[in-house]
Amino acid sequence: MFEEIRKKLNKEYHQRELKYLKEESIICSKDEKDLYSKRISTLEQILKEVPKEQIQSFDNKLDKGIYSMTWKKLPISFKMNVIKEYLIKKYPTQLKVREKIYSSIEKHIMNKKLLKDTDIIYDSTTGTITDIPALVINKKEKRFFIKV
Repeated sequence: MFEEIRKKLNKEYHQRELKYLKEESIICSKDEKDLYSKRISTLEQILKEVPKEQIQSFDNKLDKGIYSMTWKKLPISFKMNVIKEYLIKKYPTQLKVREKIYSSIEKHIMNKKLLKDTDIIYDSTTGTITDIPALVINKKEKRFFIKV
């Protein structure tokens, strides 16, 4: 039963990602358009031709390939996933703090800031963020700001 639910959710994930990438590819740069078009064609192939059992292995291979890019070339949706994972590890019990920092970083990324490799230290071999030097937290005042 759980396996069926997981497969259905995985297919829905691919469908949502495909829809998002099609919408996002309209407004992105030329470099991102190439990445998006490759990912879109792969997702379409997965949803049409591949048996449900193989979807998970394809997904893992695709994600490994995309997450191995540098921070500059990583698509926005993947950047936000990596940031979310970093914040969950860094602030496991502070949900409100995580949400505020995430929304602030998201605004900066959408405004084409925090795109340099020095703004966010990203390890492309593991696909994780090791540090965000642009994020400054004042623990005494319980405030944060982002240096751009």
